[in-house]
Amino acid sequence: MVTTTLVEANVKLGESVYDAIRHDGMLGVQGALWWFDPDASEWRYLVVARGYDRRGPRAAYSRLQSILKKAGLLDQLPLVRVVVVSPNHRIPVALRKLIDASQTPPPMHVPLDNVTIPGMHVDAAYIYDI
Repeated sequence: MVTTTLVEANVKLGESVYDAIRHDGMLGVQGALWWFDPDASEWRYLVVARGYDRRGPRAAYSRLQSILKKAGLLDQLPLVRVVVVSPNHRIPVALRKLIDASQTPPPMHVPLDNVTIPGMHVDAAYIYDI
């Protein structure tokens, strides 16, 4: 159950972050979204990046940190609120089954609330690209 609402300021922040990272070749961003983590009872910014598989998680987080710092966004979105995952992670795989990304150019602005996808339940998410 979602205990905190994703506020408009975070929606705009998420879009600014997505705009800053989406064309970086080293990170290889394939998607970005806010994801409500029910275990932590808070929102996390999820970055789906091919760089996670190619260079490993440490390099992916380091590159993301560098981009956010250069864009002046790191103070607003510290890395403790970010999760970088492979495009093969269960969350983006499941969301791609639900959303046909080819129908809507990024940023999509697709909110999800209390949705069950085969294999997982989404308490809440706000998708910019998947």
